[in-house]
Amino acid sequence: MLGSKEPVIPPASEEREKAPPPAAAAPNGNSSATPSPDASLATLVERMRAEVKRSNPNLAAVLNGSCHVDSWQDGILTLVIYADFHKKKVEGADARREFEAAAATMLGSPVSIRCIMGARPARQIGSKLVQHAVESHGAKIVSEE
Repeated sequence: MLGSKEPVIPPASEEREKAPPPAAAAPNGNSSATPSPDASLATLVERMRAEVKRSNPNLAAVLNGSCHVDSWQDGILTLVIYADFHKKKVEGADARREFEAAAATMLGSPVSIRCIMGARPARQIGSKLVQHAVESHGAKIVSEE
């Protein structure tokens, strides 16, 4: 209230028990299998690659910048793969088993991998001037320097 001497925000009581933070749902809304905090979907492919690399470095190379996670729902991890060669390699029986085992380790529950073809996401343009030139004037980036 205007002119009041009362504090705007009441002081926190030290006797009040801290409630545990609510469990976070996965980014795609899947609450049946909530991944651990370190199992974010954005880095899952890189962590799967590192896990597979321990036992099979050649197979791990297939995931090196060739795909990203689209969704994780009902035990199915959907990967968007950019090249048909990589998709066929990941879908192979032995490779699929290794990738699913690595993903299951990361996510803490059984995983089945589904592969779909898709385009590589566009890279973020750092400079506002360059971004304006690309978007407004049809400029093409020929070098990062």
